[in-house]
Amino acid sequence: MLDSDDRNQAEKEFRKLLDVLPQYMCVYRADGSPLYANDGLLEFFGFALSDFRADDFQARAFHPEDVERVRTIRSDAMRRGEGWEVEARILRKDGQYRWFLIRGKPFRDEDGKIERWFSSGTEIEDRKQTERELQQLVDAVPQMIGVTATDGRPLYANQVLLDYFGWTPEDVQSDQKFKQVFHPDDLSMILDMRQAGLARGLQFRIEARIRRHDGQYRWCLVIYNPLRDEQGRVIRWYTTGTDIEDRKRAEEALRRSEAYLAEAQRLSHTGSWAYDVARKEIIYWSPESYRTFGFDPQKGSISYQEAHNRIHPEDLMRFDEALERAIREKIGVAFDFRLLFPDGSIKHVHCVSRPVLSASGEVVELVGTNMDITDTIKRKLLWRKLSRRINDSGMNSTEKTSP
Repeated sequence: MLDSDDRNQAEKEFRKLLDVLPQYMCVYRADGSPLYANDGLLEFFGFALSDFRADDFQARAFHPEDVERVRTIRSDAMRRGEGWEVEARILRKDGQYRWFLIRGKPFRDEDGKIERWFSSGTEIEDRKQTERELQQLVDAVPQMIGVTATDGRPLYANQVLLDYFGWTPEDVQSDQKFKQVFHPDDLSMILDMRQAGLARGLQFRIEARIRRHDGQYRWCLVIYNPLRDEQGRVIRWYTTGTDIEDRKRAEEALRRSEAYLAEAQRLSHTGSWAYDVARKEIIYWSPESYRTFGFDPQKGSISYQEAHNRIHPEDLMRFDEALERAIREKIGVAFDFRLLFPDGSIKHVHCVSRPVLSASGEVVELVGTNMDITDTIKRKLLWRKLSRRINDSGMNSTEKTSP
């Protein structure tokens, strides 16, 4: 009797406490049947306590589209003896549906047996309105945008993303659908990179081939950005997706063109270059230019002075005058010079340059080519020697046969 009286008194005091809380509170028996709702909740619905305890309470309180979902989440959690959390629309007494965040937790006795279930409801209509406005804004952005949970589960995709994949909003949360969009050869790599990036909690990016709604795989750049709460914890991931297939193709075409150009320069012994007039420094040297001057392109760039030191001392004045004339007169020049290497060997080079002018008409750069003509010079010298011998031989023959 004393235990019963104490318990009743405690429950009365507890109900008074629930009634003064700013949240909407419910208490359920261990089997999930409704027991009590605080005054704030009853006032919101315009219900009496008997209405809360009625079998059709959920059907009357929740939006028709949310009833089954809420019932399933709640019943599954109670069966497992675990808490639950769900967002749903609840009918206010004025006939307007308002969004609520509903959380439920079990209350256990000293032996761990569940005696009661407590449920709290927090109105999140303002937050949902903000999310709806944000969604409208995101849908207007001409880029694929998605929202992902902290564990990587997709939560939302804007219309651009849905159209790109040919998805419905329900497809977004399908793990199977998510995996099917990636190229089979990239999937394992993507999942590993994604898991590692989510674990670090920092922005990361992934380039992968993604299947468009027409079945074509296209390269896309996906960037993950974390959203943090006031304590710095990641609460959401925002992702942006950009189709970079055209860029990839352009890069591949450029690489092929550069490879063709490099091979052509290697075969013709012609190197291209660019020179900054103000800084008096090399801006660009092709690999063949390095080889012409006797430097290894794999060892990094060299200075203009290092290249200048390779010019034959007898040709330095002619080289510098040609360079100064091109800048002063703003004209292209062509001239020959020799390179003298540390081992004493010599190369002959034919240089062709032209100026690059700024908007004000000043020369800002010189660009041009250096062609190794050593073999050509050697052939010319050899031909001259051979010609002299032929001429000398002809003259001697004429002298012997003359009367």
